[in-house]
Amino acid sequence: MSDSTCPVSKRSHAAFFSSREGDILQGIARGDTNKHIARRYDIAEATVKVHVKAILRKIGVQNRTQAAIWALSQDGPHTSHLSQTTSDVLSGGEANGFSGPAPRCTAH
Repeated sequence: MSDSTCPVSKRSHAAFFSSREGDILQGIARGDTNKHIARRYDIAEATVKVHVKAILRKIGVQNRTQAAIWALSQDGPHTSHLSQTTSDVLSGGEANGFSGPAPRCTAH
């Protein structure tokens, strides 16, 4: 798929997500609940939900699990703090007999 049809290419992360959306995506990738993310950033849980919906729409996935898998498969500032082992496990390979959904686009 070309960059024009892919929701997010690797080189566009910084411009694609707001700073707060990047924070929220980090929380999703860590497995944090909306309530935990809201407390961490001192914002309302409803505000977190709005950001989560925007993130899901921007990257073209249907749920936060797919968003976490997507985030961990990217090489960007929102995943720089996560361990390489976690990224390797969730980047599309199988772990304990389970595999994640196929990515909707590939990075170019």
